[in-house]
Amino acid sequence: MSRKLEADTIRERLDQAELLAIPDAKYRARRTPRQKLKEHILKEVGKSRRLMPLRQFVRTFSNEGLLDVVPCWLVSPETMAVLFPRQPLFDLVVFDEASQCTVQSGFPVTLRAKRVVVAGDDKQMPPTSFFQLGESDNDDDLSEAGIEARDAFAAESLLVLARSRCPHMGLKWHYRCKSEELIAYSNHSMYDGDLLTIPSTAGLLAPSALKWVDVPDGKYDSGLNRPEAERVVTLLHDLLSRDPRPTVGVVTFNLKQRQTILDAIDARATSDSVFGELWSSAREVDALDERPFVKNLESVQGDERDIIVFSLGHAPVIRKRKGGGEELYVPARFGPLGQRGGERRLNVAISRAKRGCYVVSSFEPRLLHVGNSTHSGPRLFKGYLDFAHAKSGGRHDHAVRILDEVRGIPRDRTTATRRRVIDGHLPLAAQIGYDLEKRGVYSEQGIGSSKFEIPLAVAKPGASDGQFALAILTDEGGQGVSAFDQYVHQPLVLKLRGWDVMHIDAAAWSRRRGELLDQIEQRLRP
Repeated sequence: MSRKLEADTIRERLDQAELLAIPDAKYRARRTPRQKLKEHILKEVGKSRRLMPLRQFVRTFSNEGLLDVVPCWLVSPETMAVLFPRQPLFDLVVFDEASQCTVQSGFPVTLRAKRVVVAGDDKQMPPTSFFQLGESDNDDDLSEAGIEARDAFAAESLLVLARSRCPHMGLKWHYRCKSEELIAYSNHSMYDGDLLTIPSTAGLLAPSALKWVDVPDGKYDSGLNRPEAERVVTLLHDLLSRDPRPTVGVVTFNLKQRQTILDAIDARATSDSVFGELWSSAREVDALDERPFVKNLESVQGDERDIIVFSLGHAPVIRKRKGGGEELYVPARFGPLGQRGGERRLNVAISRAKRGCYVVSSFEPRLLHVGNSTHSGPRLFKGYLDFAHAKSGGRHDHAVRILDEVRGIPRDRTTATRRRVIDGHLPLAAQIGYDLEKRGVYSEQGIGSSKFEIPLAVAKPGASDGQFALAILTDEGGQGVSAFDQYVHQPLVLKLRGWDVMHIDAAAWSRRRGELLDQIEQRLRP
């Protein structure tokens, strides 16, 4: 309701813009300069022929009230620099996806703004081309200011330049993925586990959001894998047949496999009318960001879908050992993943899914050897495949060890040792869980794969899949969490994921233990 009121207020302010408030000239009366201006603008807007070029229109009227009537513009940096004069016309300019904006594209835009916000993720892909001055590499030819300007324009992106020169604030929470499994590997491998993710109510017995799809007859032939492409199309048929239908995207690791999948889709749509109708219906939805796509690894940044399907393309081959005999292995041909910065391409790809991810593969992760790789991309790629394979197979402890290893945490550091009892003190969540167990109520401590964990998650009575219903947030002091986060933000994000939330502090527990346990059981009832 408050959002709607705010939007109505903004629209009402726009209706009161000075340009719109200019009265029309009376019949045969001399028009004022402002009236002439208004009539000129309306005449140009109403034309169907001989239109004034947009650049000329904007530059003519931008200082004459046009920006009061149309205050918000969504344009590329290049278009912004072409349309608007080099003046601070805008109160605020926001650069989105600034990791892909070159300095030479973004800097002219900053001259059109009074304030600038540069938003982006330096763990995602940089611009595909960099600005090169190339005139002279000799610092003796440049003044101190010239050297500083050269270094600034040589920055990888506008985001990199801004990080060292502007106040910085990072986002703490990740909201896209409805299941933590989808972002856990990226969080631990790229962000050192600093992203706060929201635990799902699904228990450990629930099907994983990461699915491994084997293609035993897959064959890698000059960059493409036709059997795997056919399996992807079959999977697309299954996904698009669901009700409600999820949005779907397919990501490949090279352009040849992308084209092979597109050809397989066309062939199936021609031979199978049911699939053809499903594919056509999905492609014809009005919202562009809900249509299915098939893209290669380097083209998927900025996209997101409910379900992402990976087609790895590679397949095992037989090679002879030095000592005799044969073995299966997967050649380490990683393309862009094996280059410098390949880990960022991987990070983009594995963080696109909102509800589920399918890895369609012709090989098991153990067959992939990355020991000779120079850069970290191949190593992290193999780690992700190991993680997805483990989660899909229900081997959750192995998946946790993979996350620990990618962050450099020793293998013998178990979940139990992370929550050691200090000086014989039993944490409040453990006390509550122990008393609930005596009443026949199942609960789990420390639910979550990031630094934000639910102290105690209580399962639905009789839930065969171990699904949780109630999140108990405890307060024992010294947690370093603000009151707003603890009592407003954390409960809100948990409720968005379907949790019922209850706060219990140590003082209340010591005085009203039985009453609180009764309240917990009451809230679990249907």
